[in-house]
Amino acid sequence: MDKPSPITKLLHRANFPAEGVLQRGQFLHRLNRLVGSLLDTDSKLHCQVGNIRDGVLILYVDSTAWASRLRYQSPALLKQLQQRKGLATLRQIEVKVTPKQEKEKKNQAAELSNEASSCLSACADSISDLGLREALQRLATRHRKSV
Repeated sequence: MDKPSPITKLLHRANFPAEGVLQRGQFLHRLNRLVGSLLDTDSKLHCQVGNIRDGVLILYVDSTAWASRLRYQSPALLKQLQQRKGLATLRQIEVKVTPKQEKEKKNQAAELSNEASSCLSACADSISDLGLREALQRLATRHRKSV
């Protein structure tokens, strides 16, 4: 098995300008830390720098409540950021809501008792519609294993 290669080597082999992408990522990471240092402790836990383009800083928050709070704070934040080197051309802060993703719950297969499974099988046998019959038969196979 081959040893994993650093992403920069893979991108370089593919003639992809990795330096620009890496520099951009590092810049956004530093900007995220800077924004976090300028916000109060509660706000920075719910805020993430998304992008900066054409003088507009895009911040993502995890709820509408935090979006409202950050929009209220954004004029003061904008002034503080404009005083930093390289951010003087910043003219606007846009706040967008992206709710936190809950961990996906695994689909649990329906479990039927043996009696329910037998009933579904009998019902399926009496149905003339082929699609419905097959669906009921598949459902009937989801019975609990006897302990």
